[in-house]
Amino acid sequence: MFLEVGAERLLRETAARGRQTAADTAIILVICVKGITRIRRDHGRHSISTSFYSAQELDDMIGAFRALGCYVQHFADEVDFMAWATAGGIAAIGYPNTFVYIGSVNGTGPGRRCLVPSFCSLEGIRTLNSDAYSSAINRHKFHWTRLLGSFGIGVPQSWLYEGGKGWLSDQSPPDGLRVIAKTLHEDSSIGVSTAGVGPWSATLAGHVEDMAGDFAQPIMVQQFIAGSEVEVPVIELGATRIAAPLLLLDQTGASSADDFLSYDVVWDDRYRFTAVHSLPATVRERLPRYATQVCQLLNFRYLSRVDFRVDDDGNAYVIDISTTPHLTRHSSYGHLFSGLGLEYTDVMATLIGAGLAADQSSAQY
Repeated sequence: MFLEVGAERLLRETAARGRQTAADTAIILVICVKGITRIRRDHGRHSISTSFYSAQELDDMIGAFRALGCYVQHFADEVDFMAWATAGGIAAIGYPNTFVYIGSVNGTGPGRRCLVPSFCSLEGIRTLNSDAYSSAINRHKFHWTRLLGSFGIGVPQSWLYEGGKGWLSDQSPPDGLRVIAKTLHEDSSIGVSTAGVGPWSATLAGHVEDMAGDFAQPIMVQQFIAGSEVEVPVIELGATRIAAPLLLLDQTGASSADDFLSYDVVWDDRYRFTAVHSLPATVRERLPRYATQVCQLLNFRYLSRVDFRVDDDGNAYVIDISTTPHLTRHSSYGHLFSGLGLEYTDVMATLIGAGLAADQSSAQY
């Protein structure tokens, strides 16, 4: 059991509503796809394509929407979608309910996730994603970390280094503190490697400087939290947000407090999910509350995700957030719905139902 009885009932009711209205619903998917999308800007060793959907994952998602009875159209590039919409594509579809869903996006650096939400807001097109501001801050790790910390939410100590300028406010990690170096604006563990994890030293400082040059962006250095890594899907259903924690393990199933998701691990999908039975009951009770608070503070909409590290003392620290978590069969969402005895199509039905529920909700501000 992943959810409280009331939350699970609400989830099932929302999925049922999505199924009932699917025949009157058009879904426009804007999702970059490996081997199909022309990458406009990329990094050298760590490609942004690791965050793209595979052709099979996209086919699964489209098939799920169509199995519900939805009309589906896909664009593998944001620019192609905006050109089509500007030429009257949305109006020509003619469905009572038309929603745009933005999945993986193109390019590098800050702000790219807010391009399509901004465009859709300007054109009055309904989306199943967070708004432009929330999508933008999602990709500035240092800003959202400091913002959440200011509200008393547990986050690791963090420092920011920019090539040619040095450390923000002349503050850098203390010698010997175990840290992890991350690119400031990227997702899917782009930039994260074993070379960037360890006790703070001159060698690690040199690695951070090299990262800033290689990825052409600032680097956030964060205190490494030894412990379990937990992904928490958060679903906005009208005026209510529900959350369900999932424990993230490596491919062997032998989770270690020193494990972390490097770029290579993510590229090869060498990780899996399991239930949270190994976590203390008090932690299992707190994580959903913390995750929903994070999404409320940042105004994340519909289907989002908050990731934690939980140390041996049960202290939880937010280490990542996502306004557009993957909705593939092997994602945390796929695992959650499977654990509840629901079908993969119910993920898409819930997304539709959440979009419809938002019309009667005051959650957006």
